[in-house]
Amino acid sequence: MRISDRYQSTIERVAPAKPVQSTAKSAATESVGGDATSSILDIHVSPQAQALSNRAAGLEQLKARVQNGTFKVDPDAIANKLVGE
Repeated sequence: MRISDRYQSTIERVAPAKPVQSTAKSAATESVGGDATSSILDIHVSPQAQALSNRAAGLEQLKARVQNGTFKVDPDAIANKLVGE
C-alpha cells in the first residue's frame, strides 16, 4: 500500500482531478486579440535588475581583459581608495 492510496479518496472529494485539455496556444502565449504573435504577459524589468545585468556584462568584459592580458592595474587608483581620497 502506498501512502497516497490512503488519502486518495479524500483528495478526490476535495479537488477532483480535471482532464488537461491540449490546445494549440498555451495560456501564457494566448493573446487577447487572437494574434499568436502578441502575448498577454506584461513583463517589466526593474531598474535594479537592469543595473545588475549591466554590472554582470561589465564583469564579463573585465574577465576577458584579465584572461587576454590586456588589463592593467592602476596603482594610483588603488592608493587613492586605500587612503580614502
